Amino acid sequence: MVSTSAGERLGVLGAILRIAAGIALILLPLLLLKLIILPALGLRSGLPPYEAISVKPLEFTLTLAGNFVCILGGYAAYARYVDRRSMPELSLRGTPTLYGLASGVGLIGFVMVLLYVTGYYVLESVPGFRLGALAVVGVVTSIVLLEELVFRGMILTLFRRVWGAPVALVVQALLFAAAHVFNDNWSGLMPLVSTVLIGLFWGAIYLKYPNIWVIAVHHAVWNLTIFASGLPLSGETAWRPFAPLQSRMVGPELITGGLGGPELSFLTPVVIVLALVYLARSGREGKYSS
Repeated sequence: MVSTSAGERLGVLGAILRIAAGIALILLPLLLLKLIILPALGLRSGLPPYEAISVKPLEFTLTLAGNFVCILGGYAAYARYVDRRSMPELSLRGTPTLYGLASGVGLIGFVMVLLYVTGYYVLESVPGFRLGALAVVGVVTSIVLLEELVFRGMILTLFRRVWGAPVALVVQALLFAAAHVFNDNWSGLMPLVSTVLIGLFWGAIYLKYPNIWVIAVHHAVWNLTIFASGLPLSGETAWRPFAPLQSRMVGPELITGGLGGPELSFLTPVVIVLALVYLARSGREGKYSS
């Protein structure tokens, strides 16, 4: 068991209860916003974001802004009242965040470019950036922020105190994979392998650069690079028509990832393993918040 800087010794049950409380502090305001506040204001049409942004722009804007307020506000309440600590992980850091931006685009982009060059991905048209794409960017960013605050900001941080970094890294990666098990077009062994490895990698980045914005930017641009290409994003296909590029896949799913998208290509786990090796050899963990 690892002690915190304040001398507190946190057990497994204590960590689980804090995680549950933290998730509740985020999700309950989101449900309140969705089920009570927005309907009371007449701003809950039920339209998907890529339609609402043009048909109901005020509804879309307030919904997205409200989501960010609930997510960040809930996390701040968790840190202050549940985990009883400050939040250095939310401080803005320029250079590491640029690293997150470059590595997020570069890693998944390398896999995709390789598959375009070899003919497994085929660019069909370039419709350009449209309003629906902006909606997808907003939704993806909010989901990414939520995931990073929960899996890295809460789960990895707390279990690191209990078991140390290596075990906590594995646990949060397994939970991250479990949270994605019901994604559309996400079945078989490859989604599990790929998502666990991606969770390990993103957790390792957070250990090295213990800052939410670094890993959130990495995660967001990873997802948005896939979306921009017109390929499926983590099994999601409904957003494809709004992508700036329109592409199709040719060849076996083991190579292309099929309707799961580039993350389920066998090349992605290979690249992630190499990136994990690089991180493991590149130095010690960063100064971590407790």
